[in-house]
Amino acid sequence: MTLFRLLIAACLLLCTTQLTLAASEPAVVRADQAPVYLSLELSQDKVFPGTPITLNMTVLVSTWMPRAPLYPDLEINNVMLRLPSNASRSFGDIVDGERWNGTTRSYLLYPMAAGQYTLPSKPITITYADPQTRQPQTIVLQTPELDFEGVLPQTSPQLEPFVGAHSLTMEQNFSGPVDTLEALEEHTFRAGDAITRTITVHVDGTSPVFLPPIQTRRPEAGLTAYPKEPELLEDYSMIEGISGSRSEEVTFTFEEGGRYQLPEIELRWYNLDSGEIESAKLEAITLVARLTLLQRIKKHWRLLLGLGLGLGFLALLGKWLLPPVWQRLAETGQHLKSLYLDSEPYAYRQAQDAIDRRDLGLCLKQIAIWRGKIGSEDPASSRSLTEALTAIGADTYHLGTNTDSGPLWAQLEQALKQSRRDYRQRQRHNNREQLPPLNP
Repeated sequence: MTLFRLLIAACLLLCTTQLTLAASEPAVVRADQAPVYLSLELSQDKVFPGTPITLNMTVLVSTWMPRAPLYPDLEINNVMLRLPSNASRSFGDIVDGERWNGTTRSYLLYPMAAGQYTLPSKPITITYADPQTRQPQTIVLQTPELDFEGVLPQTSPQLEPFVGAHSLTMEQNFSGPVDTLEALEEHTFRAGDAITRTITVHVDGTSPVFLPPIQTRRPEAGLTAYPKEPELLEDYSMIEGISGSRSEEVTFTFEEGGRYQLPEIELRWYNLDSGEIESAKLEAITLVARLTLLQRIKKHWRLLLGLGLGLGFLALLGKWLLPPVWQRLAETGQHLKSLYLDSEPYAYRQAQDAIDRRDLGLCLKQIAIWRGKIGSEDPASSRSLTEALTAIGADTYHLGTNTDSGPLWAQLEQALKQSRRDYRQRQRHNNREQLPPLNP
């Protein structure tokens, strides 16, 4: 029993020694001819990326301070700085055998990557009461430089980027025609339908700033993704530490029918408590959309070609046998052609061709024609389309600073597609409202 207690005491002594070595010694600055004491102390000099080092900056005087010290603003490349809610507070300590009073401020420094970092020297302005005259005196001291390091655990060199936390979870939600994963995989969509997927990563022990993008893969052709800016929420307390979440929302629109797959999403992270690499994962999702008429035609083109040739032969025969009927058919065909050339789909296709040619003048003409076909527009879509045309015009006539017009044309194409989707949704809504009641 005595031997067991000795072993426990030896282990505790060893752990205490290691922790003491990990913490850095305070750097002290004493003012000449002034009763002012300045110390800077790092909680440790080595830390994992994304986890905090606490810097305590303490100012003490032998009398009192009529005004609070003007602590410096710290800026270090690749280091995130946070001030806790009670960053500045009163403090007292024994200096030269006497109790001096003052304040201390705590900074939280988060290295964003592995490497060496240096806290630069900064001026700090201190106002104290003169011990003899009791009058306010002001002095400026320079803080010393302090070095610290961001290091990676030996067990996680393959993590890129490195994410260290006490816990990390990932969840997803859906909105649209269906809002559950089970219903989503059983539902059959149509061209023009959309589904929104929101993935949220909750993390404890680090800031959500250190979480990488989640939905980065481009979907398959026929399925278009419209991502929003990620939303980061961060929370900090002196007791619980730092935590937060990163949410990414992407709307997927079905341009064509088919079978699509949203790929598996996996985020590997380092557990700061266990020292193990763990993984948060969302399984792949299969989406099905009904084939469009054009896709069906492409699929059965041989049968349709045979029918077309047969009908062509019959039409040729009818030309000789039934001239009046043929003439009537020709007039009908010409009428249908003129209707198509005057239709909204043809105007939209011409506008798309103009964008593909990157001809601003032709774009303005064809988009104006298409707008005339659809009547009223959704205000937001109309504004996006107008802004895209204005940006291209400014770039074309050297009124802007953009040197690569490719993204501007892509923005115009997306704005035109969105405006047409809004138009088609209004058409479907109007058609449903015009249907007569089933039981009048």
